Amino acid sequence: LKSGTRALGAHLRVSGDHILASESQAYWLQDAFTELPERLTSSAVWNGEWVLGFAYGANALQIADSILERQVPSDHAGFALCAANFDDDPEEELAVGAPGLGQVGILNPGESLEEAFWFGPQEGRFGHALACGDGFLVVGAPTRGDQLEGAVWCLEGGMDSWNTKVPLLEGRPWQQAGFSVAASSTLFAAGAPGNDHTPGSITTWTR
Repeated sequence: LKSGTRALGAHLRVSGDHILASESQAYWLQDAFTELPERLTSSAVWNGEWVLGFAYGANALQIADSILERQVPSDHAGFALCAANFDDDPEEELAVGAPGLGQVGILNPGESLEEAFWFGPQEGRFGHALACGDGFLVVGAPTRGDQLEGAVWCLEGGMDSWNTKVPLLEGRPWQQAGFSVAASSTLFAAGAPGNDHTPGSITTWTR
């Protein structure tokens, strides 16, 4: 542990026997401590490599030793990450939430963010939260709606059939549905934290 005001465990990710535990600008992995130039906001394991997301600053992603620079200022790309096989090819793709744009990018190995497949309604912080598995992607947009109702999409099948016009779930006023999402192969959950005057809720559904 480091002394001072750092908060260990601000972000956690488990892959096999390894746990990545972060603070604001550093992380521990396999008992090794690594300083980072920017604030870590997300992580994923993609085709066996650790991916780190930085929603703020010049760099958006670190994939192993490679850096992917941000393409649009304040797009918040890297706020959320999720890796799975979305198109039945031999390799996984990486979903990159960019809630500042209200979009999600799907990245193939070796591509830049500019080359990624981008989609989304361009509103409501779409891409604020992501969960996925092979053949499906769950996306939260917690500020969608005039009263921050929030919304959640569950996109299944091939990427060419994904449609974001109508969400699967919409929250009640001020609930911010889609602030968090989670998924297994059969069970899905979406969090809506609400506010001081609006009760929060968790909605679950099955495939």
